[in-house]
Amino acid sequence: MKRTDLMALDTATAQELIRIINADRERYLDSLNRTTELLQKAISASGAIDIGPVSRPQPLTVDGLQRSAFAAIEIESTDHAGSAYTGEDDSSAGDGDSFFADTALEDESYDIEGLINHIRTHKWTTAGVNILRGVLANESLLQRPSLFPTDLQTSDDRSHLSHGSIYDVGGDGLQYVPSFDNGKTSRSLEIWNRLNSVNRDPDQQKACGKIICVREPSPLLFAALHYTMNKHFDMDELFEFLVDKDPVLARPHNPFADDHRHRRTFVFNMEYFTLIGKRYQVL
Repeated sequence: MKRTDLMALDTATAQELIRIINADRERYLDSLNRTTELLQKAISASGAIDIGPVSRPQPLTVDGLQRSAFAAIEIESTDHAGSAYTGEDDSSAGDGDSFFADTALEDESYDIEGLINHIRTHKWTTAGVNILRGVLANESLLQRPSLFPTDLQTSDDRSHLSHGSIYDVGGDGLQYVPSFDNGKTSRSLEIWNRLNSVNRDPDQQKACGKIICVREPSPLLFAALHYTMNKHFDMDELFEFLVDKDPVLARPHNPFADDHRHRRTFVFNMEYFTLIGKRYQVL
């Protein structure tokens, strides 16, 4: 970067700013020295080691400020192809990696038949059996035409109380809601429709990431999450965390694990409390 590219700073303005900075620094150092002297007297009275006065660094000058600024800018221009100093758009971190993913996710598509087969054939752990209680051995549920409830108001599995916020993330780092032409559907069916595919619609922009936030999922939705996410995360392990009566506060990712799913997983436990009513009942 050439120095001629820098925005010129008026000398008089710079000198005034430096004068104010130096004055503030002098006041701070004077206060610090007075405090040190009081501590010194107290320590001397107790027979402890003496403490010397605080050393004062050299005041700032316009030339020194310019040299420091130029040095920092020259280092920045060497490390980054584009930055705020050059006026170019820079979306890269200091190590050259992008701040957000810009590679499209692999196309994925899941269907009801695959979900039913996953429920029937997966070797569920004890945690999975507890979470999916009422689903694993419910053949009438697994054989009905519409696996997920379609009623918009209520459902027999209380999945109408589930909530989901699911977004795709584009190559520009912005999130958007993938569109589905399914008309009015139940909450559980809408969550399933947003879980069961990635980059399936050729008319939509390619997603480079996916954000999935599901609250109070029904057992069937837990099974859907396990089915669609088990390729990317160890869902059996996550289920264990969910039923653990004394969970750890956080489980960082394991960069040296053989299982790639463990290398990309970070689990943390967050508890919250809600006060309701005049008696402030804690939930």
